[in-house]
Amino acid sequence: MRAPTPASAKPGLTVWYDGACPLCAREVALMRRLDETGQVNFIDLETTIDTPLPRQAMLERFHVTAPDGSMQSGAAAFTALWGAVAGDAALGTAGLLAAPAGDAGTRLRSLSPYSPPSAGRGAPLGRPPPGTPAMRDPRPIPRPALLLGAAGVIPFAALAVLMVIGGAGLLAPEQAERILRLYAALILSFMGGAQWGLASASARGPSARALAVSVLPALFAWAAFLVPSRPGLLALAAAFLALMLYDLWTVARGEAPAWYGRLRIGLTLAVIASLGAASLATLKV
Repeated sequence: MRAPTPASAKPGLTVWYDGACPLCAREVALMRRLDETGQVNFIDLETTIDTPLPRQAMLERFHVTAPDGSMQSGAAAFTALWGAVAGDAALGTAGLLAAPAGDAGTRLRSLSPYSPPSAGRGAPLGRPPPGTPAMRDPRPIPRPALLLGAAGVIPFAALAVLMVIGGAGLLAPEQAERILRLYAALILSFMGGAQWGLASASARGPSARALAVSVLPALFAWAAFLVPSRPGLLALAAAFLALMLYDLWTVARGEAPAWYGRLRIGLTLAVIASLGAASLATLKV
C-alpha cells in the first residue's frame, strides 16, 4: 500500500498516532527520546485532517508510512518504528516479543481507556463512534465499576435509614449522623482524587484547572465535616452535586470516558438522596 506523506514532514518514517490516547502518547514520547537522529516524523491524528486512510481506520490500528510512501500497520509497523529509532531491526523484533500475541499495534490501543471498539480489552472504556454524543454512547458501564460504585453507596443509605428510624438500637441518631458526615467527606475526597488520575493520564499533560478541581473537593469535604448536623450534610450534598456536574462537563469534552458520566449520575443522585434524608432526620434528633 502506498500513501502520500504530508508535505511538511521531513524524509524518513512517518508515525501516525492518537494524541488523545494516554498510552500511545507515552509510547511516542519514548520513541522521540530514542530517535536521536530525527529519523521519524510523529503526526498526531488529533491535530491533523490530512490522513492517508479514513480517520477511524487510522485510529483503530497503529500505522507508519515508509520514506518510499508504502504504509504498514500493526505488528509490521511496530517493527519498522523500533528499527528506525534504534537503527537495528533486531530491536524491532524485541519490541514485538514484548507486545501481546497477535498484533503489536493493538498494544498501543488495548490498554488505553480511550481505545476504539476493535481494540480489545480496553474497548468498554473507549471513546464512542464518531458523531455519537458522549452521554449517548451505547457501550455499558464496566461491571466492576458498577458493582464497586454501588457498594460505596450502601453506607450512605444505611446510615441515613438509621437516622430516619432512630437508630434501631444499633447507633444513636447523633452517632449515625457523625459517621455519615465522616464517610461522605472521605468519598468526596476520593472523587476528587479520581479527577487527579484523569488529569495525569491526559496526553496533553495535566491542566491547572483539572489539578485544582481534583484538590478542592478534599479541602471542602473536611471543612464541611467540621460543620455539625444539618448544615454539614447539606453542604456535602451540594458538593457532590457540583462535582457530578463538573464530571459530566469533562465527559462532554472527551476528557473522561462516556460510561463514567452515566455511572456518576446514578451514584451521585443516590448519595444526594441519602444525605437529604439524613438532613431531614436531624430535625428530629
